[in-house]
Amino acid sequence: MSAFRDLDNGLPLVASAEQNELMDAIDRLRPLSLQHELELPQLIVCGKQSSGKSSVLEAISHIPFPIGRETTTRFATELVLRNASDENISASIVPSAGTSTADLAILREFDPDVQRLSDFSRVLREASDHLKRLVPPGKLSSHRLRIELSGPQQPHLTLIDMPGLMLNATSGFTESDIESVRTVMKEYMRQPKSIILALMPASDDLADHEVLQFAAEADPEGVRTLGILTKPDRIEDDESRAVRIKVVQNEEIPLKLGWHVLRNLGPGVETRSAEDRDREEADFFADPGSVWSTVAPAKKGVAALRARLRSILLRSIADTLPALTSEIELRISALDQHLIMLGPPRMTSNEQLSYLDNISREMSTLIDQACKGTYDEPFFTSALTNDGNNARLLRTRIRDLYDDFYQHMIDDGQLYHIVDGETRTCSVHDRSVHSGEIVLGRTTSPLCVSYQNMAKAVLHYIGQFRAQELDGEPPAVAIGQVFRLMATPWQHLGDALAIRCIDAARYFFCSALNACAPSHTANAIYERMVASRFESCRERVRLKVKELTTPYQSPFPITKNPLYRSNLRSYDLKAIDETARLEGPLRNIEEAANLARRPEHNVLNAAAVYYEIAVHTFIDNIMTLAIENCIMTPLKDMFNVRKALQLDDASFAAITAEPNEVVTSRKSSAEDLQVFTEVLEVCNRHKFFAGTNSLEEDSSADHVQLNNIHRAATPTTSPAKLRASSDGLLAVSRQDAAMRTPPRTPENDARERGTTLGMPLPQDESSAAIRDLFDPDFDASSTPQIDQNEHLGLPHNGTRTAQRRQPQHRGIFTNNNI
Repeated sequence: MSAFRDLDNGLPLVASAEQNELMDAIDRLRPLSLQHELELPQLIVCGKQSSGKSSVLEAISHIPFPIGRETTTRFATELVLRNASDENISASIVPSAGTSTADLAILREFDPDVQRLSDFSRVLREASDHLKRLVPPGKLSSHRLRIELSGPQQPHLTLIDMPGLMLNATSGFTESDIESVRTVMKEYMRQPKSIILALMPASDDLADHEVLQFAAEADPEGVRTLGILTKPDRIEDDESRAVRIKVVQNEEIPLKLGWHVLRNLGPGVETRSAEDRDREEADFFADPGSVWSTVAPAKKGVAALRARLRSILLRSIADTLPALTSEIELRISALDQHLIMLGPPRMTSNEQLSYLDNISREMSTLIDQACKGTYDEPFFTSALTNDGNNARLLRTRIRDLYDDFYQHMIDDGQLYHIVDGETRTCSVHDRSVHSGEIVLGRTTSPLCVSYQNMAKAVLHYIGQFRAQELDGEPPAVAIGQVFRLMATPWQHLGDALAIRCIDAARYFFCSALNACAPSHTANAIYERMVASRFESCRERVRLKVKELTTPYQSPFPITKNPLYRSNLRSYDLKAIDETARLEGPLRNIEEAANLARRPEHNVLNAAAVYYEIAVHTFIDNIMTLAIENCIMTPLKDMFNVRKALQLDDASFAAITAEPNEVVTSRKSSAEDLQVFTEVLEVCNRHKFFAGTNSLEEDSSADHVQLNNIHRAATPTTSPAKLRASSDGLLAVSRQDAAMRTPPRTPENDARERGTTLGMPLPQDESSAAIRDLFDPDFDASSTPQIDQNEHLGLPHNGTRTAQRRQPQHRGIFTNNNI
């Protein structure tokens, strides 16, 4: 049996069905342009052009990646590999978040003919040409090319291939291009859920490797970085090999995820198959005469890398699941609401009428509750908790406007407010009392005046209305004329209330309509059916205000209110007291009676008493006859199906028809909702295990505990029960343990003896420089050496030892294959 077969059997490449299901579910979210919002775990492949990046990707996926400087792209490539019984390959462009509708249409035009793996190079060229239509020269595209490949030999992985770093400008690439590649790579590296696969040729100087420097900046603790050493066959001297082996063993540049080494095919071997490549690599690493045979099988070769990447990705998914499921639930809720707003598809006239009838019924419910002030529907909930912004609470808003109107009528409704006594400031209006001469009819702003000044002004004013009355008697129209002057602001205040109420009703109606129908339908209903009705309503209520004001502009006021006579006597007494205060004590009752019968006092008192009675009647009439009858009552009949049937064909079609963007939005939202719902179902099934222990890799061990990923803290099962329930797990564990033990060779024995005796391995300054980027405090001399037979338990003499825990359950994160 060849070394390739031994390695392939020792480290299974296929994940469990549960893990495949979970990773499939997560990858279904990636094309939804939500990568950054949802922070989906991703493996990003970073390296310079000569690092062997294309060869590594080809080894993992068996896709023939083009090789050479001229193949550098200006976009990232998302490689989705799936293990399936049937082979299939497809290509598409995933738009970035915030892409405009016009650009989305251009991206959807990309539909390459992909039938076989050999078409991949052509697809890359076509994608590059297509994206040039959207990307200015010298810029990198934020969109991604997505290649989906499934087959029986494929691992279950998703990788994002970054454009390769260039050291110098070349044909077709400027210094600006080089800087753009660096910028985009750093942006991807900084994303918290990005797992950085940093490729470094074994023949390169470690200290000058730009990718490792970028990774150290984005991931200072090295918890998200997996180093991949390529081209190990290009190293000539033994000292450099020894240093690179220490790198792979995670001793030179410690990374939480460790290191891996791959041997790619050299140039001029394009005709070799993927199977040939894997076999030659396995033979290279298993050669007993090679120092690379001392490296643990889990850290070398593409077969082990596939399983290792799969476990890393799965662990990151596990850490993300709780937050991810919460975010998906929010997305589902938003999509549900959006689809409800768009409404069902409506093609036939019956569907259109049913659609309008549903809107009409919902509107009727909201309007009825808004007019009554019951506010039971969720539509009103946000208004109730929105810091007093009660624009949706129509009845509350109208009541507030009534209160405001009443206060304005009391404060500013009387043009001349009479103040008793000698006070210089009106306590009601907080205004100074006018002390100069008053000429009635010359002011339009409310004034506070003393009784005596007002009486003088009235005496002068009524003189112009003298007619057939006897001397000493006021003109018949005098009381009405003075009252009309007092009530001058009423028309303006009534109109102001009407306008504010109609605007409040209009705002509420539009808010309710937008809550019951999508924006395009709501706009059409308002423009075609409702806008003109609101204008008619506005005109009607203003006419009603004018109608209610007209009686109070008559020169002959009318009232049968019994308060008029009683209040008039009170005013006469106040007039007598005021005159006596100014002119001295009255001598007898007759003199007092004559004073009360003075024309100016008679007219002023009657007008003031009538004002006090009329103002409250006017306020009530404006609220009930104008606002309630002309605004609130008609509001309930603003929109219904019966009125819609009276529309012409063009207007009816405008209301019920769906724009193309609505049809597209409904289809897209429904598809996204289905994806989110199905993904949420999968995530919820596996979320229980997301909080259990994660995989840890000892920086100095010769192996990686790939099976210890997210095991639940359940009681240890007895050996008999474990054997009965998990024969497959134990069998794989035995294979894994055998695989982890390096072959016994003279070189290996010598190496172990050297390590045990503390013999130092070669170390160069360049590797130490890069190591310090990730761990400035790292001391290579203090790195503990772990014996293969020790177990991980409590610290013993300051040395951490390794222990393999047996699987405790068959959950999603207890995969026997990882």
